[in-house]
Amino acid sequence: MKAFLTIGTVVLLLAAGPGFGTNLSFLKDAPIEQFNDQDMALFKQAVEDALNHSPDGEITGWRNADTGVSGRLKPLNTYQSSDATCRRLQIANKAGGRKSNVAFNFCKLPDGTWKVAN
Repeated sequence: MKAFLTIGTVVLLLAAGPGFGTNLSFLKDAPIEQFNDQDMALFKQAVEDALNHSPDGEITGWRNADTGVSGRLKPLNTYQSSDATCRRLQIANKAGGRKSNVAFNFCKLPDGTWKVAN
């Protein structure tokens, strides 16, 4: 059985970048350290929009004009797993001179929410 985490729970992981450990030290120097509440809301909405509407291979971006924090999202592929539609999403964020580039698998649950699949 696959383990699922909510987007809100793993939003820190999405922006953290590779090489994170089992404790929160992986957040050191990650772009998300620079996100304010508005940046976080824009980022989370952009992830939802990319998962729900962007075709594989299409790059979409988000940017907070007030802070300059930005990112881009690219669905890499769509597949079926345990009767769920899943997508691999590449996520790149920039904030305060920091950059990250990671990819995660998301699966859509029957209620329409997306969960990160481990």
